[in-house]
Amino acid sequence: MKHYETLLKNWCDELIRLQIRGYGAPHDGGFLCQACTAVHGRADNAVLPFIYVYDKTGDSKYLEAAQAVVRFQSRLMLSDGALLNDGNNSWKGITVFSLMMFEHTITAYESILPADFAELLKSRLRTMGTWVYETIVPGFGTNINYYAAAACCNVMTGQRFGLPEYIARGRELLAYCLERFTENGLLVGEGFLHDEVTKRGCRPVDIGYDMEESIPCLVDAAELLRDEATLNKLAVYAVKAMEFMLPDGAWDNSFGCRNNKWTYYGSRTSDGAAASLIKLSKYEPCLMEAALRNLELIEACSDGKSLYGGLEYRKLGQEPCTHHLFSHGAGLAEALMAAEKVGELSRTPLPYEDRGDEVKYYPEIDTYRIRKGGFIATVTGYDYKNYTWKNGAAHASGGAMSLLYHEKTGVILGGST
Repeated sequence: MKHYETLLKNWCDELIRLQIRGYGAPHDGGFLCQACTAVHGRADNAVLPFIYVYDKTGDSKYLEAAQAVVRFQSRLMLSDGALLNDGNNSWKGITVFSLMMFEHTITAYESILPADFAELLKSRLRTMGTWVYETIVPGFGTNINYYAAAACCNVMTGQRFGLPEYIARGRELLAYCLERFTENGLLVGEGFLHDEVTKRGCRPVDIGYDMEESIPCLVDAAELLRDEATLNKLAVYAVKAMEFMLPDGAWDNSFGCRNNKWTYYGSRTSDGAAASLIKLSKYEPCLMEAALRNLELIEACSDGKSLYGGLEYRKLGQEPCTHHLFSHGAGLAEALMAAEKVGELSRTPLPYEDRGDEVKYYPEIDTYRIRKGGFIATVTGYDYKNYTWKNGAAHASGGAMSLLYHEKTGVILGGST
């Protein structure tokens, strides 16, 4: 894993190059995105990778970059403790992701932080935690990944500040999410009505969000609660979800109800699956292989300093988005932290690679996965409408082949016919 430390350091150096300095509020400390020509509001998630690299190198420029991005966060923080998604976007749910990154940073690295910076992070944790506790409750209109994140946030806040009612809320949301896994290991609820069923019997499911946000948050919550039974369950669900991992470590989210956020390795604004898969490999060893393949793919999608949304982006002249970089930079830091506790990282085939040709049907998404003669195909009639073509995003449906892959060529077709 040592070379991934170098990759993360290079990513952090690129973020520092793109960090806005000397222009004053409201942009100072944010990152200028070359792809979107914008400053993404969730930039503060970079605090964890910056401090991880600061710990490894002792170079104060990474600490200074972390302090600057936390100052940038203050421009988006409201009086009730919530954060705005962006300067021009009123969505506040993303408060959960900032809270988790701050807590991971404090838990692992408080001893190397300046006292005033550590106290600032704790103060933000308290105010953000209050908003999450009071707002993201059963019935709150949002996708289930926010419920999973809020479960983790409530446990974190409750344990740090001695608030048993927060821990109880965390347990409640954890149980709520666990009740919504199907027999096939898919988490339903990636729609504002979590239990909605379509005419074809489909449920709101998104592989990218399941594997890169929801399951990681549930794993962290269960670890904090020392809930071994839940961790075992989550490991079993993760193994089942590996049916949607391609041999090169990509996630097939070609049919997902939020696939407008799909990158080849996961989901656009999430942290990544590797850390949670490494943690769960204690219960299901094959998950280590999934983590390593996904990390190898992420490295392949990087030019050494930036992270692109897929393997072909550079060839097509698409600039890399900083959201990929700081979100998955946080995820890579978490994966490295998790790997330090594991020891030897063993390699195995993915479960389906030992089974040969087969066809598997998933009624909850009206989707077939077909493996034959080196080909992997996904054919979907999934009719859940989270987004529509009219508002600019929708997934393949109607019996479309949404993905075709061959072990010797990689993806032949992805998205829809």
